[in-house]
Amino acid sequence: MKKLLVWGTGDLAEQFIDSGCQGDIIGFVETVKSKDVFMKKPVYGSREIPEEYDYIVIANSYGTEIYSLCIKLDIDISKLIFLYRIQSRVGCTDAAVLKEVLSEKSYDDYCIRFRLKPKPKQHPREQGDEFVYEDAEKYRKLNTRPTFEIQENNAHRIFYASTIVECFSDMILEEFSVSADGVLESHVEDIHKYDDDESDYRFGLFYFVKK
Repeated sequence: MKKLLVWGTGDLAEQFIDSGCQGDIIGFVETVKSKDVFMKKPVYGSREIPEEYDYIVIANSYGTEIYSLCIKLDIDISKLIFLYRIQSRVGCTDAAVLKEVLSEKSYDDYCIRFRLKPKPKQHPREQGDEFVYEDAEKYRKLNTRPTFEIQENNAHRIFYASTIVECFSDMILEEFSVSADGVLESHVEDIHKYDDDESDYRFGLFYFVKK
């Protein structure tokens, strides 16, 4: 069983642990150490990483910054497993190693995030929805925030953005991300600007919180 360090002590790290893994987690890493223990395991600062590990799993939304820091600190990049997309697919990309270390769910999620899985075959009645897949692909290419990545269970076909807000009127729209004219927009005051289905404002993710 491979010895693993997990870079991150936030929600993404917890999600990774909850999904299960097939390695022995010997500790966690924080870029700037803020605690000594997390999930009953020791926490190390980025400059005090122990040597007795096989791989470091980057369960953190700041993958690009961590990648640059690891180069600066002369950390072996081939031993880094990035769970979320950065500018390019770097680190350990050996499918055999990934399958050995990650749980089946984590590996499936990894393949979806890095677009290593073919698009599922469409049911005949869904063939008219091809533009949804095209818009989703545009969004994936523009998005750089792991927390706003498209997952199979958070993307649905909705014609009007304002409909989403109205359906969740008992909640507060905290943040959203919409692909528009080659960029991603967020925190736009008038959500109705996305109501025109003929425009290029058609795909987005919305994050609500309780009032």
